[in-house]
Amino acid sequence: MFQLTTLLQNDIVIIEVSGANQYLSVVWLKHPDSNEFKSILRELPKLMDGKQIRFLISDSRKILYLDISSQNFLAQQFYPLLAREDTFTIAYVVSPASYDTMDIYRISDIMKETPGLRDRLETSIFLSQEDAQEWITEQSRQHRRLAQASGTSIAGR
Repeated sequence: MFQLTTLLQNDIVIIEVSGANQYLSVVWLKHPDSNEFKSILRELPKLMDGKQIRFLISDSRKILYLDISSQNFLAQQFYPLLAREDTFTIAYVVSPASYDTMDIYRISDIMKETPGLRDRLETSIFLSQEDAQEWITEQSRQHRRLAQASGTSIAGR
């Protein structure tokens, strides 16, 4: 899909950025415990610093579930870091089993109830990497069209 450069790789996760610095790919290699999950998510904003990243694809098929503490961290601490002036778009790829056990509806409800998130963060869940990439690509095209219509310059696009 995109030419990627590795920003972080360990036994839990691979984090890569596109050459144009607008797409971030996060591939979870194994199910992290809650502390590992939070620690890696705390690193993401640092890795994104100075880049024009607006789109994230998280291949989370190895994450079997998120405990309540991790769900709260995601919704209350991580997402607000991504909700900037422009819309930030996240595509999650999950396994069918984790789709049934993840409390995605609870996290979605928190996002919808938080004004800064509701307007600035867009997420969707997919069962295949291909569908997630297709959706992210379409979101990018829509963003470019809106920016062109409003006369806004988009760096790196």
